[in-house]
Amino acid sequence: MCLIIAKPEGRPMPPDNYIVTGYNNNPDGFGLVYWEAGMNSVHISKGFMGIKDVFTKLDSIGNPTAKTIVMHFRLATHGKVCPENCHPFPITSDNRALQATEVDTKYAVAHNGIIPGMVNRFEKCPDGVWRRVETEMSDTQYFITNYLALCGKAVFNQGVAKLIAMATSSRFVVLGVGGKLQLIGDFEKEGGIYYSNYTYKWSYQPITDYKDEVSLPPTTHNKSKVDYPLLKYSKRLGAWVNPDYYPTETFEEDEESKRYGECSGCRKFAMLVYDVEWDSWLCPDCLAYYEAVGNV
Repeated sequence: MCLIIAKPEGRPMPPDNYIVTGYNNNPDGFGLVYWEAGMNSVHISKGFMGIKDVFTKLDSIGNPTAKTIVMHFRLATHGKVCPENCHPFPITSDNRALQATEVDTKYAVAHNGIIPGMVNRFEKCPDGVWRRVETEMSDTQYFITNYLALCGKAVFNQGVAKLIAMATSSRFVVLGVGGKLQLIGDFEKEGGIYYSNYTYKWSYQPITDYKDEVSLPPTTHNKSKVDYPLLKYSKRLGAWVNPDYYPTETFEEDEESKRYGECSGCRKFAMLVYDVEWDSWLCPDCLAYYEAVGNV
């Protein structure tokens, strides 16, 4: 899934509970990129693997209101869970820059979604048999290397952005020097801040000690503690969730290979089926599409 939050210059940071919920729902690493007046590049800082580290980093960057900031909360679908595979990434074909946890660049990108064909690739082996190639790199890194790096600043062209959205069925945010934001795909807007989906509000991932209050470091972002609502366990989702956001059938037992939730492909809420090849929960429409792509 993943979550992108894009905060334009002049806007305050989103509420702390949005950041906490976004991280709990997408707990495989956090990163950000920012720009402010006087900078001749954008700065990427990523690889924060705990919520305390997230807030410590946010406090370290100074006055956030004066900055354009793009934050990314990763929920890994392809590629190893590690600091290097966190987003955002520089738009480049240089693998060392893509893997760097601190880097300055002209353009940076964060991605929310699954890009078919980027990682589940097939190569012809010496024995003549086509086999799937396993990799530790993510689909986003392959897409940047093979496609976005060729676009350069053309990624800010609306026609190019529309083609990227149509080809990937994903959401991207590109940040360039000058604080220029390019949003590709549909985003939610609240308080002048853009969100790639609702996982900043809705809890659906397992939370340890979910009935307790969760302590955060003493920073300017939180005055005391963040209180979670009383959650209910859903076997269908395999998670403790806020029952206010889910229908009654969500909490009924069903086959282990099915569950109700948000499709990893199109982001619609539906009854999903787990697809082993794509390592994703997909709705029937996306499952049919990905099966067709895999048979091409």
